[in-house]
Amino acid sequence: MSGKIFKSLIRACEAWKLIEKNLSIIKISKQNVEIDKALGYFIADDVTAEIDLPPFDKSAVDGFAVRSEDLTSASLYNPALLRIIGEVKIGSKPEIVLKSGEAARIDTGAPLPVGADAVIGIEDCNLLGEYVEATKRVTPYANVVRKGEDVKKGEVVLKKGSRLHPWDIALLKGLGVDAVSVFSPVGVALISIGNELGDDISILEKGGIIDTNKTHLLNLLRQYPVNVEDFGIVKDLKEYIEEAFSKAASRNQLIITTGGVSVGLRDYTAKVVESLGEVVFHGVAIRPGMPVAFGKI
Repeated sequence: MSGKIFKSLIRACEAWKLIEKNLSIIKISKQNVEIDKALGYFIADDVTAEIDLPPFDKSAVDGFAVRSEDLTSASLYNPALLRIIGEVKIGSKPEIVLKSGEAARIDTGAPLPVGADAVIGIEDCNLLGEYVEATKRVTPYANVVRKGEDVKKGEVVLKKGSRLHPWDIALLKGLGVDAVSVFSPVGVALISIGNELGDDISILEKGGIIDTNKTHLLNLLRQYPVNVEDFGIVKDLKEYIEEAFSKAASRNQLIITTGGVSVGLRDYTAKVVESLGEVVFHGVAIRPGMPVAFGKI
């Protein structure tokens, strides 16, 4: 590599912009995944609601479905007397039609029957056989969760690139979505570089250190929908590093390395990247972390 590598350091924000710019050209395929197996994936296309949520006007309380106009003058001292014509249970479709002077017992979450435009809570009612006294005035759609109040049909509920969290899965399930288009897992190669590295405590007796960076990175990556290939520890020899990089690049879209990226005599990482492709930047104005490189091969 020509010139002094760290003669001109770039700022961290510039480094991130260069990484994002170059990663944006990577073509990632799409696949459909069953919604119950989609946790953690990234949405490949906007998801649009095909139904309203809730799909109907429903009661927010236990009580009686009523016509609000029948209760315009209702109070504790002047209750409105309504005839009970039936009951609407949660999980059932109401078959009754409410007329003036009538009420229907209703469960929380049950659909509002035709003719009703409000619900009065059970605590504001007195039961009198086949009748109910409503002791409180209610306004139109009081104690009612309106159709489409949470999500309207045609609304974009998840945008392309969004990561699917547990609450997103629940939302999609509620909208009747069985499968979702997501980006396929990216192949990521992990390579540790350094003569001093080992996988167990025996390396300490030889003056080396245990490779904890790879363990850290491996577990970070396991939180994402990626396919990780561990290339183990590569010695500080240019030909070994070049061979590992070539194999990794042939089977993966990203390569993450630790070690050998500074400016020492046995730091070959950036040199190998340059020999196989292009070094986008080498050296970032941060501490710790100045010997950071990013490139393409």
